[in-house]
Amino acid sequence: MLETPNEISQRTYLDLFSHLSRIIAQTTNLPDLVRSSVQVIQAFLEVKNCSIMLFNTAGTALEMKASSVIPEKEWPSISINIGQGVAGKVAQSGRPIFVAQSREGNDDSDPARDYETDSFISVPLQSGKSILGVVNITDHVKKRRLTSIDLDMLEAIARLIASAIDSHYLWVNTRDSREHLTKVVNGLPIGMFTISSSGHLTLCNRAARSYLNLPVDLDLNQPWRDYFPSSVQPHLARALRELSQGHASFSTEFEVPDSNGQGKRSVRISALEAEDLAPLERNHVLFMIEDLQQMQELWELRRSDKMKSTFLSIISHELRTPLASIKGSIHLLDQLASPELRQKADRLFAVLHRNSDRLARLVNNVLDVMDLESQSLVLYRKRTNLHNLIERIVKRFRSAEYEREILWEIDLAAPADEIYVDEGRFGQVVDHLLENAVKFTQDKGTISVQTRLQNQQWVLSIANSGREIDSSLHEKIFNRFNQVDGSLTRDC
Repeated sequence: MLETPNEISQRTYLDLFSHLSRIIAQTTNLPDLVRSSVQVIQAFLEVKNCSIMLFNTAGTALEMKASSVIPEKEWPSISINIGQGVAGKVAQSGRPIFVAQSREGNDDSDPARDYETDSFISVPLQSGKSILGVVNITDHVKKRRLTSIDLDMLEAIARLIASAIDSHYLWVNTRDSREHLTKVVNGLPIGMFTISSSGHLTLCNRAARSYLNLPVDLDLNQPWRDYFPSSVQPHLARALRELSQGHASFSTEFEVPDSNGQGKRSVRISALEAEDLAPLERNHVLFMIEDLQQMQELWELRRSDKMKSTFLSIISHELRTPLASIKGSIHLLDQLASPELRQKADRLFAVLHRNSDRLARLVNNVLDVMDLESQSLVLYRKRTNLHNLIERIVKRFRSAEYEREILWEIDLAAPADEIYVDEGRFGQVVDHLLENAVKFTQDKGTISVQTRLQNQQWVLSIANSGREIDSSLHEKIFNRFNQVDGSLTRDC
């Protein structure tokens, strides 16, 4: 008994879906999935031309991902903006375009080529409310026009392919999230590991391996008892038992051997259900390990640092009053000195002024550090001509160090009349740099001050002819209260 055309279509439809389902189940690579889908559509719908286009990452255009007629090397160069051409209109509206007998509606901007038939179909790849791309077909192998049956089949196929692509995107996002989580967890100072409901260790960061003396290259996804020492196992077993009985969390403290095996240290292990902590899989128990001795040491360090900051702040404020008196007295003595005394004591007065100013700057610097640490430092920015500011500061240092016969090379080449900065704070920076340059420059040495534009950035460079600091020590010199070598100062 001969099959009717409708029965043939239904059988083809079922065969096609069965074939596509196998491909989707066996393929995790998106390019392979798209290529295989094009081949299957082409074979089962008996068309010569089939293509799949997907949205770019920005969602602004369709990009060619697979075609039965266009060479693969040309795919990356084919792109259609949303709303342009047949495919762009389908992607924008979410509705298929089916032309049965004429070419009306087709965009002349499409790649110039003549189709063998005057009918074509373009349908959206839609998963839920999301449109991921489009599928296009034309040119039936028997040179007949495409029909509404072809449209129905292609729409059903597109929904299946879209679901598979959407699942792939979700899998990629989940994988990336897990990899990111692993990197973040590995960098945490608190030890963390997870045990699945099946009793397998699924995650363990560096800190946990260090605290529990586990190997660095741990091979995960084995029963958790295979990893942990016998002294730790009873505590973990109790935690798992408590949580399985409905407790929200569990915490206990115990001792573990030091990594050198010569002593013990106290640790605290806390556990809680991790089923709501995406992207971890459900039914995991999350364990956190804290080194109690390390926490105590950290607390003492913070307490000591706070006390030091408080002490410096108090001392700095208390120094301001007597310092102001000293500076005022020096200035008054300088004004009241007789010409004979002034002639003999000019150099002494210069030393007193210079060092009292320096002491005042040091006190203010300490207070600035306190403000920076407490995040209470406020900047008052305004349009500033930095070259005028730099020249005033250089003039002051040049006058103070006149007797040392230092050669000053000034090259202010960058435009600086419209720089938006805090003039006082920027002046402090220049002042510190020049003070350091003068301090480490021998008599008759050279100090150069330059400005330039580099990669659209305004750059100030200050260099001197003193001894160079080894490149391996560059990071160290920016630490507080740190000096590379006291002999550098004593040489000058």
